[in-house]
Amino acid sequence: MLRGMEEAASRLVLGDALETLLSHAVEPLLVARLTGEVVAANDAACALFDHSHADLLRLRRDDLIDASDPRFAARLATRERSGRASGELRVRRRSGQLVDVEVTSTVFEITAEPMLWLCFVDLSERRRAEAAEERFRALSEASQEAVLFHRDGRVVIANDAACVQYRIERDAFIGRPLHDFVAPSSRALVAQRARDGHPGPYEADGLRADGTIFPAEVVARTTVFRGEAVRVVCVRDLSTRKRMEAELALADRLAAIGTLAAGVAHEVNNPLTYVLLNLAMVIDQLEHTAPNEPFDAAKGLVALHDARAGAERVRDIVRGLLAFSRSDDTHTGPVDLARVIERTTKLVASGLRHRARLHVEVAPVARVLGTETKLGQVLLNLLVNAAQAIPEGAVDRHRVDVRVRAAESGMIALEVRDTGPGIASQVQTRIFDPFVTTRAPGTGTGLGLSICHGIVTQLGGRIEVERRPGHGTTFRVLLPAADATPQWHAEPSAPRASPERQARARLLVVDDEPKLRERLTSLLAEDYDVVSLASGREALDLLERDRRFDVVVCDLLMAELTGMDVYEALWESAPALAERVLFLTGGFASPLAEAFVVAHAARVVAKPFEMPQLRAAIERVIAGSND
Repeated sequence: MLRGMEEAASRLVLGDALETLLSHAVEPLLVARLTGEVVAANDAACALFDHSHADLLRLRRDDLIDASDPRFAARLATRERSGRASGELRVRRRSGQLVDVEVTSTVFEITAEPMLWLCFVDLSERRRAEAAEERFRALSEASQEAVLFHRDGRVVIANDAACVQYRIERDAFIGRPLHDFVAPSSRALVAQRARDGHPGPYEADGLRADGTIFPAEVVARTTVFRGEAVRVVCVRDLSTRKRMEAELALADRLAAIGTLAAGVAHEVNNPLTYVLLNLAMVIDQLEHTAPNEPFDAAKGLVALHDARAGAERVRDIVRGLLAFSRSDDTHTGPVDLARVIERTTKLVASGLRHRARLHVEVAPVARVLGTETKLGQVLLNLLVNAAQAIPEGAVDRHRVDVRVRAAESGMIALEVRDTGPGIASQVQTRIFDPFVTTRAPGTGTGLGLSICHGIVTQLGGRIEVERRPGHGTTFRVLLPAADATPQWHAEPSAPRASPERQARARLLVVDDEPKLRERLTSLLAEDYDVVSLASGREALDLLERDRRFDVVVCDLLMAELTGMDVYEALWESAPALAERVLFLTGGFASPLAEAFVVAHAARVVAKPFEMPQLRAAIERVIAGSND
């Protein structure tokens, strides 16, 4: 009843039209006489002042507005002079609490009586939001990591760390599309995560303003900023961490090989011994056979075949060592686990021989996604652990099984099982933690299994351990299968120089190893016109005067000027000739050399090689230059 009487009184004063406007307005509104009495108020005003309609209609303007505010007199003078005033003041709630508001006071006439139309904007929420924004900005600027705000895919805020990390000035940062700072390879991933509201963390590649790419960890949240939804993204540069992880992984590989050093030396020395013995026998026969005594060609041929088989065995062991010592192998692709097992078991064969019998069972499965280096490191660690879990001297009672089979959900399982004493239960739950080891003090770093876990996880797989106290341990590595099945091809047999070619191709052979250079020159001269030189400096001097070579066969690592130096110099002065350089390499002496070999893999022949392999590579270069 009382509320109805109040509304009726307001309509008598204001009229129905203004009363309707007052009741439907969202912002707090009051109507007062010039003398200060409140004659009408809407619901928003009641909420602002924490009064009922009836209470407000019994109050005066001065009861609600803090007249002691020094700004009040100035606002009053302006309104009396012009009929309208606007600005910040303080109002008093029913509890006595003072609230900052922005008030607009306008004089209007209704039924011949001037009235005041008072419109209020509560600044409390705005001030709180501004304070929160300032705190948020301060936290962002204090962060060591890049913090970006983006709305609809465009950057609206970037902290100092982001400007440093992306190497761009702040003014140039703001307004740019976010994908400008994401490497092309990661743009689809980042866009999908943003659409899904995925909080992370997840890894992606960032793109700096200067075009360099860096690995990053991304964490993102959606929040409200300045009244609108924004995506806040924190980007951590992982370059240093990735480099340290790679160095640690390399150190672990070398440590594992160091553990096996005596066994590896044994594996090399055995075939090397019968290589030397067989060659010595042939040399001795050739040197001491009397003129009337025929050389036993059949016996000599057998000895040479045996020597060649031994040399090939040494070559395979050295290649395995080179594969495990590589500092970086980041390209993930289809890998044949059978090939990884074959190489790795050769490295551990001597260490296992006096402890257990080795059994390998590889089912016909698809290749897995990974790299030979990383998967070889995982298997090497597991086999070393298995060998060291078994005491020497009881070969007939112990075995190590390596098994490959298809597993669930398109995964491929690689299992290493030993018959050692098993892992203690208190260690099993922490077996993949750094610096946890089951070996005797001083015989292990405790990093091997931790690194294995990291490698397998990064490749999209998982590693599990199953123990049977007194009956051994099984490590199971589950890896995602690649689409294709194993398709390892032998080196193509090399054709001799094409009979259709009108003139013999011209070759320059550059190698600082005299015996190798002389033998290559002699063998290649059967099919090509060959010039041989002993250094990169001699080669560049000759090529300045004469560039009429179809192929330059150049050793990668030489004293003074390397094959890489020769290539770079030719690229500056004769780029067409630089594309006809074929590199010979016996290994990687530095990360720079390794990166160079990876970049020019199509024109690299690894030592030791056989002549059909080298001739095939030479013919491919010649054919490519004639296309």
